[in-house]
Amino acid sequence: MRILLIFIALALSSCTLISHQSQKETVRLLDTARRNRAEHIFHNVIEKLATEYHEPIDLERWTIDTLNNGLQALDGHASLVKPHANQPRRHAYFGFEYRVRSGRIFIVRVDYGSPMLNAGLRRTDEVVAINGIGLGNHSLQEISTYFDEFEMAQFSVLRGKTLQELSVTKRRFSQLPPYELHYIGQYAYVFVANFDEQIAPFLKFVMPHIDHADGVIFDLRSNTGGSWQYALRLISYVLTPNLPIMRIGSAFESANIYESFECPVHKPSVPVVVLINTETASAGEMASQILKESKRALVIGEGPTLGLGTTMSTYELDNLDGLELSIPRQKYFGPTGGNINKIGVTPDLHVTETNPAQRYIPGVLDTALEAAVQYLDMQRAQTASLR
Repeated sequence: MRILLIFIALALSSCTLISHQSQKETVRLLDTARRNRAEHIFHNVIEKLATEYHEPIDLERWTIDTLNNGLQALDGHASLVKPHANQPRRHAYFGFEYRVRSGRIFIVRVDYGSPMLNAGLRRTDEVVAINGIGLGNHSLQEISTYFDEFEMAQFSVLRGKTLQELSVTKRRFSQLPPYELHYIGQYAYVFVANFDEQIAPFLKFVMPHIDHADGVIFDLRSNTGGSWQYALRLISYVLTPNLPIMRIGSAFESANIYESFECPVHKPSVPVVVLINTETASAGEMASQILKESKRALVIGEGPTLGLGTTMSTYELDNLDGLELSIPRQKYFGPTGGNINKIGVTPDLHVTETNPAQRYIPGVLDTALEAAVQYLDMQRAQTASLR
């Protein structure tokens, strides 16, 4: 009887496996049919534009622009560009970095103390004109020339659907470092503008100085993202080592589990605050969400964040002059399975920003940072009362 039951169980599991394989094969065939139909639609549209449109059209540029708009609708990370065109360009005297995407100019960073920050420019703004000269569909060289040409300029920028006029005068200014650690009383304040490779020495040599802190504040406001590995290294300083804290996977690949790193110093019991805003992006969001899901930090600021919760892969397209396609391959998942893609991180405590620098500057009113210090004071007092 037992042998019969085992045989039946094996037969059922085999049927289930065959059923799953059959389902996968059906999905694959359906996907192939849909892809063929999509290619057919696109080919026919191109053909009609080439032969029937009322005036000549640059079909290559139209195709790239159309695909870029569609990619952006899928994911804010995605793009189809030539490698050099995807690199941010910086204007030193105005004090901002910008990217050109499909002939449109988007601000990716505004420097503290710069003329543009004082004029009110924000990250993600789109610059549409300078002194009344429209910038759409101009070459990179022409755009750079317009930025260099004027000592005083009227910038027309789109913020969402609102057009704003910003008056600015070029001048020299001191640029602040992208990473810093100092103490506010007994609390370690850690500012991180991005998780690019330049952060590696900071993580290795500066972060261990939190060893005497009674609390930690991670300021990730307007953090532009970067390497998720560096983001994990940063927050590992306030976590127990070798703790499973993140999964990365997709609908087509099994998820990989990642643990907190071994660090020179670990502060797994001190209270932690993370400061965010609506411009915190990608790896900065992931770090915030992990600490929030782990109940390891109170998240303070404005939200939700941008909602870029994916890892990217870049592919050079064959025989297309170096044209590169960047698309999301996998999603981040926090320790309890949360994903912030297209959703963002919502703060535990909403505090309206008053500091245009979005980082600690002595003497500058910063309501979010004040709220962080007050929370840490309260936690410290509670801990002292229990002793």
